[in-house]
Amino acid sequence: GYAPDGKRILVGTSSGKVFLWNLTGEKPRLVFDRGEKSVCHLLWLPNPDRFLVAYNSALGKYAGFIVRLADGAPLCEFSSRWQISTYQAVAVSADGKWFGALDIPDQERAGYLLNSVDGSIKAKLRDDDYPSGPLSIGIAPDNNTVAVGYGPYKLSLWDATQQKELRLVEAHKNWVTTLGFSPDSRRLISGGGDNTARIWDVVTGKELGRIRVQPDGCVYVNSVGFSADGKYVLAAAENDMVVIAQAPK
Repeated sequence: GYAPDGKRILVGTSSGKVFLWNLTGEKPRLVFDRGEKSVCHLLWLPNPDRFLVAYNSALGKYAGFIVRLADGAPLCEFSSRWQISTYQAVAVSADGKWFGALDIPDQERAGYLLNSVDGSIKAKLRDDDYPSGPLSIGIAPDNNTVAVGYGPYKLSLWDATQQKELRLVEAHKNWVTTLGFSPDSRRLISGGGDNTARIWDVVTGKELGRIRVQPDGCVYVNSVGFSADGKYVLAAAENDMVVIAQAPK
């Protein structure tokens, strides 16, 4: 996970350690080690500097922490009862105040926005008419628009402050596993288990473009994103293909 200033990076390892690396050339510094299994998610939370780390657990579950970077102290702990850890099961807001999760103890599965200091619930985003379990979540840079991806093939867009669903989109032909917003929050890229990543207009729900990582079959796209200037999109798939393409306007 890159720091917002682009000068530092957090690195998670298969042995459960998290290192901070200053890209000017200093040696990496160990900042967190809970002796867990491999790190599956690692995201930077700015203002002040914290990070979210989640570890693989049994049966696809994960255990996670919000950690203060200065001294490695855990501020809150969260976990899932059922969530595929290779999917985008967590997200963080650009202002660092919130993180998104899909499966938290003693709550039904939904898209949740949680306080990044104490883990308290800010918003619960659930479409009662479409109860299929959520698989992925993304938070736009505007710190309010949230996307939730589902099985078998839809995604929903939400106004988190009002806890209002803006639209439900038939996005893919298989599970929606990963999501990423453009820097201006007006476009969304989604990845699914149908060999594709697709770019959407957030306001209208219209598809703007598509990346195909394999001609046919059920290859899953595991990671998507926009470049910092919004001109390019990236899709990385389980067949070891990485595609960088010009983003549609």
